Amino acid sequence: MQKHFRLRKPNDFYTVRAKGQSWHSKSVVLLTWRRDTENEEPSRFGFVVSKRIGKAVVRNKFKRKMRAAIMSQDISNGWDVVCIVKSGQPHLKVCKVSDSMVNLLQRANVIVGSD
Repeated sequence: MQKHFRLRKPNDFYTVRAKGQSWHSKSVVLLTWRRDTENEEPSRFGFVVSKRIGKAVVRNKFKRKMRAAIMSQDISNGWDVVCIVKSGQPHLKVCKVSDSMVNLLQRANVIVGSD
């Protein structure tokens, strides 16, 4: 995922958390915020995976799969989205997390044509 598609600064994450809306499933929390942009900048994404999920290899695998799931969708412009993986489940599967995330993106009307 290219830099202009990523949330990188802590202040960006804080803004989405403070001003945005949230949706959740059993394995993922999705926070979305529609930026006030007139020139239709591309949507940006941030991923949060707790250390409770596993070691760095496991956490990075979750992030890679979630990025791939997002890049395979047609996302509308102007959104900031933060995906947080919940840590309360003992045997969390990567494929279930990415499927849950796509379902939440549809519920949040971030995917084009999901209105």
